[in-house]
Amino acid sequence: MAKKSNVNIVMAANAMIENNDKITDVRPRNSLNSFLFMYDNKFIWEITELKNNYMLTVFPGYSNINELLEEANYLSDMPNVVYRSEEINTREATDTFSELYRIIKEKRYDVDKILEEIVKGSKFGNQD
Repeated sequence: MAKKSNVNIVMAANAMIENNDKITDVRPRNSLNSFLFMYDNKFIWEITELKNNYMLTVFPGYSNINELLEEANYLSDMPNVVYRSEEINTREATDTFSELYRIIKEKRYDVDKILEEIVKGSKFGNQD
């Protein structure tokens, strides 16, 4: 039987995907494969991709990314909870974390605007 926290984190990640307009302030963190982001202007998360495995980290007690980054410079052990797709070990967790990672990365690089511009300039964008 799956641990309740594992079920909850997959459900929470699916909720973030469904309500991705609440994802803001996406910033790279430590590598090209890791991003910090705010969810619902309340919660700071980090998502990292490592060889088709994903880590989703929440930083309880923080509501400002700048403060978190400032403290990260001198605290070696930040309060956080980490969820790893390889530890949850279900296809749903891996697929969900992968989709969330893609959404976060697209938001970081404004891919929606790029795609809208491409579509607008094509025959697909002129449908009435």
